[in-house]
Amino acid sequence: MVTDSVEGTRVEVSGMPDLSDPCFYADREYSWLQFNARVLEEALDERNPLLERVKFLSIFGSNLDEFFMVRVSGVQKRITEGIKEDCIDEVAQEQLRVIREELLRQLPINDSCWNEILEPALRENGIEVLNYFELSGEDREKLRDYFERNIFPLLTPLGFDSGHPFPHISNLSLNLAVLIDDPEYGERFARVKIPPMFSRLIVVPEGKQEKIISSFEELKTGRFVWLEQLIAANLDLLFPGQRILGAYPFRITRDADLGFDEDGDKDLLTAVKQRVGRNYFGPAVRLETDYTMPEKVSDILLKNLDLTRPLMFRSAAPLGLSSLMKLAQIDRPELKYEPFEQKKHPRMADRENKHSRIYYFRNGGKEEIFLGSADLMPRNLDNRVEVLFPVSQDYIPVMRDIILGIHLKDNVKARLLLPNGRTERIYPQPEEEELDSQVWMLENRGSWDIKTER
Repeated sequence: MVTDSVEGTRVEVSGMPDLSDPCFYADREYSWLQFNARVLEEALDERNPLLERVKFLSIFGSNLDEFFMVRVSGVQKRITEGIKEDCIDEVAQEQLRVIREELLRQLPINDSCWNEILEPALRENGIEVLNYFELSGEDREKLRDYFERNIFPLLTPLGFDSGHPFPHISNLSLNLAVLIDDPEYGERFARVKIPPMFSRLIVVPEGKQEKIISSFEELKTGRFVWLEQLIAANLDLLFPGQRILGAYPFRITRDADLGFDEDGDKDLLTAVKQRVGRNYFGPAVRLETDYTMPEKVSDILLKNLDLTRPLMFRSAAPLGLSSLMKLAQIDRPELKYEPFEQKKHPRMADRENKHSRIYYFRNGGKEEIFLGSADLMPRNLDNRVEVLFPVSQDYIPVMRDIILGIHLKDNVKARLLLPNGRTERIYPQPEEEELDSQVWMLENRGSWDIKTER
């Protein structure tokens, strides 16, 4: 193979690998799941403050919601289009299999992180997220009164039988699948939507307190109960005279990928208007259920949502843990990261703001470094105007040896990318000091500035 060297002369290069070989590349969806696994690892890391760990667990959940709405929906579309054209998309089917396999590894860790680690740790710190059955009779009476006055008027149970079509279930909504024993019609199925205007965690009033607190910023400690459990415990008011056989939480995710056609969609506003309604009610791409849900109930959901069983995931933890983010509002500074000094670090918005990219080219000894915020994805390379700018030759040694060098020495947050696409956390070697590159950059901000001669 003949190519140009950096000096501009023609040189002969042999043994060049075939860069079209898939073995040189990681699957994009699998790689993203590995990224989200690292978010989950932060929730498990005892070095992080407790409420920050709760936030990481919440972020893991909200990330996964978006992953299904956009990425899994894209894989599903390829499979569906292949079936319509009588052409099986084996790559898409394999992607879906790998996604499920990886999630079946990650989701039990998510469940145990909440059930066995974070929830007990919160209790020890006076923040008690309780199950309804743990409440006293007095607590239940107060909450029933709150339910009757505030929640009950907003509930509309929808039945499903030969005379009633299966109700539409909106994207990311939390619901109860209720089985009732009707004296006249026998066993029936109904769906109750959990009202999204209420906090997912309801504050249990203390002592003689009558009012239910809605602002968590006022709290340092408190007891909370899950909204869906409160509703399930008071279903007798919704179904008077009927025996409740069971109430099972479930949640669905729908396709929310707008999928604009770069050639056909000349008017972006018109394209958005055409798609927003369709995608809010787009096809379902995931069903999440409580682990107690009987198979006959999940079968009803799968059939009417037009989902296959590989897209159903059972959970031993409460569904939709992204709602845990509200707990971070509790006024407990000792359970959070220390706030940044905005005067010293005016451009550091928060600890999740890590979008800068450094592109370093050895370039045969004529080094070049470019900075930018965009990753090298088609949406950025083909569909947007993004900016990369070169670093001055005077700053290259600083950028290479200090900024890049510190990050490459990180043994707290850094991961090693393995050939199979997984990542492995890097730990300090014996007698090696811990180095968190992000903390180092904050504490030493500005220390690498150099003065250039003009």
